[in-house]
Amino acid sequence: WRLTVHDRPCQDDFEASYGEWHRLGGPDGAALLLDRTAPAAGGASLRLLNQRIGGTAGAWISKTPFRLDAFPALSFLARIPAGVETNLIVIANQRTFEIGLTGADTAWPKIGQADAFRQDGSWQQVDIPLAAWLQPRLSGQPVVVEALALADSRRMSSYQRQAFWI
Repeated sequence: WRLTVHDRPCQDDFEASYGEWHRLGGPDGAALLLDRTAPAAGGASLRLLNQRIGGTAGAWISKTPFRLDAFPALSFLARIPAGVETNLIVIANQRTFEIGLTGADTAWPKIGQADAFRQDGSWQQVDIPLAAWLQPRLSGQPVVVEALALADSRRMSSYQRQAFWI
């Protein structure tokens, strides 16, 4: 997982820890596991497992606030098979938004869509122009992103025992 600041990465590579990632949704959230069996790069990836029917199958990425102008873009590698519905949840200036990844519906205003994402089990690069999509919704004021998460926010229809990787 990487935020890009002035073309320099600030990344969470899951080599030694989960970073700030933790379960969203209590027992219905994603179970997190450092997976060393098939990383996209390096020695590990983060496996997110939906253990139950229903629920968010989600994970908080970060709850550390940051200024949008300091971190205008997100990029990451993801391996999301068919049967997993997840979107990027962005909480900024005390408002919640969604950016579509594989989720079919949203609970909050959708501000963008990761184009051409294939749910074929292969690792894919995902680039999110966070500032370009978020700033117009909060124009005229400084934007502070308070939290980021991945979750199935509405129908909660990801298959039970289905996993995806970051």
